[in-house]
Amino acid sequence: MTTFQSRFGREEWLKPYTDHTLKALPEQGLKSVQIVCPGFSSDCLETVL
Repeated sequence: MTTFQSRFGREEWLKPYTDHTLKALPEQGLKSVQIVCPGFSSDCLETVL
């Protein structure tokens, strides 16, 4: 599953939103999630080095 969390302000952004998705997961019976943020390592390479 892929979600998007980089909203800024009130403008519409790519969906589904991460916060809305996480809130809905327990209703689907999910009790545990794993989150991977590949954008951080590719956008902020200076922090990984």
